[in-house]
Formats: sequence, structure tokens, C-alpha cells
Amino acid sequence: MDERGMLELLLQKVSGMETNLCGVKSEITDIRSDITDIKSEMADMKSEMTDMKSEMTDMKSEMADMQSEIADMKSEMADMKSEMTDMKSEMADMKSDITGLKSDVSDIRSTLNEHTELLNALEHRTEENAAQLTAISETTNYNKGCITRIQSDISSMKEELGKHNTLLELLSARSLKQEADIVYVEKLLKLSNM
Repeated sequence: MDERGMLELLLQKVSGMETNLCGVKSEITDIRSDITDIKSEMADMKSEMTDMKSEMTDMKSEMADMQSEIADMKSEMADMKSEMTDMKSEMADMKSDITGLKSDVSDIRSTLNEHTELLNALEHRTEENAAQLTAISETTNYNKGCITRIQSDISSMKEELGKHNTLLELLSARSLKQEADIVYVEKLLKLSNM
């Protein structure tokens, strides 16, 4: 083969290599384009991941706030339950006190009824004695005043209970004294008639 043929052959090979190089360059350009697309997608994914991390952080913060609020609500509910228990206990105590007061009032009414009956009997007896002796009428009026005062003061039953007993004893003693005075006056009248 001569030089010309070799040159042509070389030119053909160089021309083929250029064609191959153009194809490689085109593939490299495609690869670079693909790499750029991949980088863009990775950047988008990183951005989305950053957004997701931010949202997760926000959600964690909101969950922490909600847990704190739930804890506060539980604490308030516990306080309310405690207050309700205290109120129930106080109401039970008040019911017990009211029952005791009702029992005391019933006992006092019974005692007062007895005293009233005794006072009525004494008043009747005093009235009979006053009919027999005009001198004893002032004492009888005093006793009636005492009885009237006692009846008007029944609203303060507990305080006046001791006074009633004392008054009953006084009235009994006066009644006996009046009877003794009547007997004495009758004796004097009999003696003066003789």
C-alpha cells in the first residue's frame, strides 16, 4: 500500500474516530443532563425532607403543648374531685348536725310541754288560791307575769330551761306557802270569830 492509501485509510479511521467522539460527546452531554436532573431532584428531595423535618418539629412541639395541657387538665380534675370529696364530707357532717339538732329540739319541746302543763296546773291552782285570799292576788299576778314571760321566751329554749326549773321550784314553794298562809288565816279567822 502506498502512502496515499495509508493516508486515506488514516483519514478514514480519524474520521470514524471523530464520529465516535461526537457520539461520546453526545452521550456525555446526555449524562451531564441526567446528572443535572438528578441533582435537581435531589435538591427537591432535600427541600422536601427539610420541610418534613420542620413539620415534624412543629408537630412534636404541638404534641408537647397538648401533653402539657392534658397534664394541667388532669391536675384540675384531681383538684375538683378533691373539692367535691371535701364538700360531700361537709354535707354529711351538716346532715348529722341537723339530725342532732332535730333530736335536741324534739327533746326540748317534750320538756317544754311538760313544763307548760306544770305551769298551767300551777296557774290554775294559784287562781284558786287567789279567789280565797285577796292578799295573795298580788303574788298571783306576779306569778302570771312570770308565766307569760316564760311562754314568750320559749324561742330561747335551751337558755331558759334552767330558769323554768328554778321558777317551778319557786312557784311550788310559794304555793305551799300560800296554802300555809291560807291555813294560818283560816285559823286566825276562826280564833277571831270565837
